[in-house]
Amino acid sequence: MLTTGSFQPRFAVGLGLRPEHRPEAARLYWQGFGREILPFALDDARGAALVAASLRPAMALVALSPDGGLAAMAGIRDAGAVFSRPIAPQ
Repeated sequence: MLTTGSFQPRFAVGLGLRPEHRPEAARLYWQGFGREILPFALDDARGAALVAASLRPAMALVALSPDGGLAAMAGIRDAGAVFSRPIAPQ
C-alpha cells in the first residue's frame, strides 16, 4: 500500500456508466462478446447499437482517464441484476 503523498492516481474508478460513455462501452462490449451473445451475424454498428440499448449503466464498474474518457469497464452481476439485459434481435 502506498502511504506517501507523492502518489497521484492516473485513473478515477467508480460505479456507474455515464451517458456520454454508453456508445464507447457498447462498442467495446460488442467487440469483446458480440459473437457470443447472438446466434447470427450483425455488422459492428448494428451490434453495438443493440448492446447500447441493453446496457444497465448502474451495473458497471468503470475507470476514467485523466481527461474523463472511458479507459476500462467491467460489468457487475449479482443475484438481482446484470450489466446487460438479454438482447432481442430487431
